[in-house]
Amino acid sequence: MNGNWQQGTDGAADRLLAVLSDAACAPGLQFPTPPHSATPNRAAPKAFRMALCIRLSRFGRTHRPFFRILAIDKRCHREGKANEILGTYDPLAKEKNIQVDLPKVEAWVKEGAQVSPALRSLLKHHGYVLSSKPHVVGENRATNTEIAAKAGKTWVKPTRRALLRHQAKLKAARKVELEKARAAKAEAKSAEAKPADAATPA
Repeated sequence: MNGNWQQGTDGAADRLLAVLSDAACAPGLQFPTPPHSATPNRAAPKAFRMALCIRLSRFGRTHRPFFRILAIDKRCHREGKANEILGTYDPLAKEKNIQVDLPKVEAWVKEGAQVSPALRSLLKHHGYVLSSKPHVVGENRATNTEIAAKAGKTWVKPTRRALLRHQAKLKAARKVELEKARAAKAEAKSAEAKPADAATPA
């Protein structure tokens, strides 16, 4: 009984949303089919930075610290797997206790990697200067309105019904591709089985 009641309420909610959507649309106005990644027309998105950073990672033993300079994901723990080792730092050595491959560091910074404040101050203290300006991903990203204006069209926010129709179209296309892949796999399997049957003596 609970299942039937839930099903009835879901159907009523869908019908109410469909009526409201039709009422909100002006008669004769056609909405373009949105792309798969269509988003509402909002202000220009904020620039976001790369998840990779360049920082120190502690190794060594108790009372004998030793650090590596790593290009590593920010979400990794202290001794996590690094993308690349860029140098070393020995705080107990008397002379030239830091060794770093500066061109590789600058290459990572150009890709958007962020240098940790501790490492930046350490490099500055030892005379290393990072000349590369960090690249911020999404800094010059255009909004849907700007893209439509360049194409000479007016961007219209897609309706819920248009989004559902587009999702159904993508789902049907994926289903057809999956059926083709299964059929090709079955044909290849049957083709391999025929020579084996022919080679088996009667």
